[in-house]
Amino acid sequence: MNPWTTLPSRPPFVTPADLPYVETFNSGEREYHGAWIHTGRVPEPRQGPIDAPIVMLQQNPSYSGRPPQAPLSEPEAAKLRDALIDEGSPHLGLRSPNDWWDRTCKALLAKFGRERLATRLVSIEYFPYPSAKFAHEALRLPSQSYTFALVRAGLSRGAHFVITRGANLWFGAVPELYSFQEKCVFRTKSPQNASLTPGNLPAGVFDRLCALI
Repeated sequence: MNPWTTLPSRPPFVTPADLPYVETFNSGEREYHGAWIHTGRVPEPRQGPIDAPIVMLQQNPSYSGRPPQAPLSEPEAAKLRDALIDEGSPHLGLRSPNDWWDRTCKALLAKFGRERLATRLVSIEYFPYPSAKFAHEALRLPSQSYTFALVRAGLSRGAHFVITRGANLWFGAVPELYSFQEKCVFRTKSPQNASLTPGNLPAGVFDRLCALI
């Protein structure tokens, strides 16, 4: 079951099952600093259709902690929430101009355009909630079971995976990924650079991704 169907329409944007874990963690953190989980932002466990042939595995959504970002308007929050509920929704970060996604997928966007790429790539975050800094390795949330099930489903259907960050976390959560390395699971060359380019991917992988789009 998709746990994001239970995400509230107003802050705090945390599923009921995750809320006790998030509140306990945040009780030991300074608001808007470090690893404090920003519950005023809609989480990003997934962007893109769950059956996309290309799966980009990342660590967690980030935000600029200082100064805190302005609150989301109700229409903005509803758009993001609806995309989480609709498992076939296109990738919002690719479908519309977005500085980070435009840089990361510049080469693919140039070849295929927004509309096409947004339906052929899904990005999945190991930890779904935003923070200025990632320090949640020991925090396992109920909603992550759904995340890891999406990854296993991708392996079963023969999707190609690119791990940009948190490889060891992903291997620990979904051990099957480790055995598929260099077959359909690849890592970017630089953990500080998530760009999907020929130079930042193992030899031949960029062309393999293009063939799936």
